[in-house]
Amino acid sequence: MELKEFAPTDAISLGAIVETEIGGEKKLYFVGPKAGGLEVAFDAATVYVITPQSPIGAKLLGRRAGDVVPVAGGRPPFRIVSVQ
Repeated sequence: MELKEFAPTDAISLGAIVETEIGGEKKLYFVGPKAGGLEVAFDAATVYVITPQSPIGAKLLGRRAGDVVPVAGGRPPFRIVSVQ
């Protein structure tokens, strides 16, 4: 898979590293073609691998930094902090 270099205003697509925040807690996701559910330690952080077909992957695709993403089940929405 060839990795794309994302500009701060680019929409999320395959190959993106996405930082999210909910209630002050930040998480990093890598949108990959396979291996959803894998957790990778990187620079003292955990990066969660998700696929576009996963529930969170489907919610993130096409969104941009600053977007607020609703979550089902009465849980609070999360904010997309950055796309790399």
